[in-house]
Amino acid sequence: MAKIFEANDENKELILNVAKDAMLDSYMTIKVLATDKQKQVIKVKKSSPIEETLGKCTDSIVVIICQPVFDELSDEQRELIAKDALSCVSYDLDKSKIIVTQPEIACTIGGRQQLGNNLLDALETAVLVAQQIEERKKQEKEAKKNAKRN
Repeated sequence: MAKIFEANDENKELILNVAKDAMLDSYMTIKVLATDKQKQVIKVKKSSPIEETLGKCTDSIVVIICQPVFDELSDEQRELIAKDALSCVSYDLDKSKIIVTQPEIACTIGGRQQLGNNLLDALETAVLVAQQIEERKKQEKEAKKNAKRN
């Protein structure tokens, strides 16, 4: 298992600033950790109840960066990656809970190299179509429900 440690101050500050810009810090505690080895450059996860109890903070997320990789990136690249990773985090005010979703698009490096932005455009279109289909199903279900009432 890879060693987990506190992220360096520069990376920690960047992640916390991105979280602050997204107003996540108003609803949750953000812990920024690092590792020297991980498949993903950045990983965001909701803290488990045990982690929250041990850390004595409820409503928290953990951002784990692969520090050697992160350190080699430009400031702009690190900020873009942090913004993308934290865009999957939200807080449901009605249920008073943190939600961490998975990205809608998964793209391989090989596919991106071979197919370029056309691949990303196709993946984005597929996600939008899937959302439209889901919305139509909800509307049809609602229409059937209303028809039965009348």
